[in-house]
Amino acid sequence: MEQQSMIEKTWYTLSGDKVEDIRDAVRKACEGSDKVVIIGTDSQMHRRLEFVTTIVVYTIGKGGRVFYTKTFQEHVSSLRKKLVDEAWLSIYTAWQIEPYLPPDVDLGAIHADVNPDPTADSSKYHDEIYWLIKGQGFEVVTKPLAYASSHIAEHIVKHRNVGRY
Repeated sequence: MEQQSMIEKTWYTLSGDKVEDIRDAVRKACEGSDKVVIIGTDSQMHRRLEFVTTIVVYTIGKGGRVFYTKTFQEHVSSLRKKLVDEAWLSIYTAWQIEPYLPPDVDLGAIHADVNPDPTADSSKYHDEIYWLIKGQGFEVVTKPLAYASSHIAEHIVKHRNVGRY
């Protein structure tokens, strides 16, 4: 997947409101103490393959703010390609948003939508995706703890947030 300018894309809040500038929105959400930023991507085939990338600004022990953007592909050739593309979208977002984080806020991790459980289809790609992200210098969280990708982004990509807020 070609590197994309993720921060120049159109971003939304979880309620669907358009974000004017994701850099400013994330900086503002990071105000206060005990913040960590987590990034994750999930995808779903609709008429075309829809990817949702989330930036979660989490206040430790209290919840967080969610921002998301969408990316589309006409088709997917394999599960492996889909998972690698999800990982790269998260990596691009992390690279591009990290310089705008306040000095006291860490980029906590990239959450990857892969499962180490051998009964899961994605398990055979777990190590590849894990080391792809880790090799770019980021901490990695995978299922079942990867809530930014496997819960929040999945919620949005399956259109569960539409009309609920």
